[in-house]
Amino acid sequence: MKKHIVALLSVLLIISIGFNAYQYSRLLKERQKAYDLAGYHMSNAEATFSNGLVGLTQQNLEDYIGNLENINNMIEYIQMAETYYNAATHCVSQFQLADTSAGFSQSEWLISNGYLKDIRDYRQYLISGQGDNYEHIDQITTDVADLLTIGKWLEKRYNSGDFSVYDDDDFYKEVYDNLKSEIKYEFFNNFTIHHE
Repeated sequence: MKKHIVALLSVLLIISIGFNAYQYSRLLKERQKAYDLAGYHMSNAEATFSNGLVGLTQQNLEDYIGNLENINNMIEYIQMAETYYNAATHCVSQFQLADTSAGFSQSEWLISNGYLKDIRDYRQYLISGQGDNYEHIDQITTDVADLLTIGKWLEKRYNSGDFSVYDDDDFYKEVYDNLKSEIKYEFFNNFTIHHE
């Protein structure tokens, strides 16, 4: 009887170990798929953001932003890049592919609710066809210059094959200090106090 119990327990242990190995292997495959998917979305985000600024340089900034088609393309491509970035961060968060303390919202809010909000307001001015000088043109020029700085940073990541999903820490360490617009303080206010 004891031999049967020992044999049964041995068989159950082997089955349990096999099942656990299968589950572990399956989880590793799912994690790798999520990591690959996050990289795919991140590469699209980096390329799309840069494509929204094609033809823009520090030297032609004022002429560039005076063209409604350029402003429309910039807004459309950067919004699309933010959608790809959101998909990438979702993969990272869902499968815990990054440090659990990693945040993704500050840089996204700065771009979407800061820079793009200002530029959308400016687009409305251009569409209205008002002949006056735009009251906040200096802010728009600085915002677009900052987007160009962010775009160059993303393009550099893309060209180097770095498709890891950047978080707020990466953004803060690698690009934040190079941004000139005062709007950055509205979105990274608590972040800078916490990390300095």
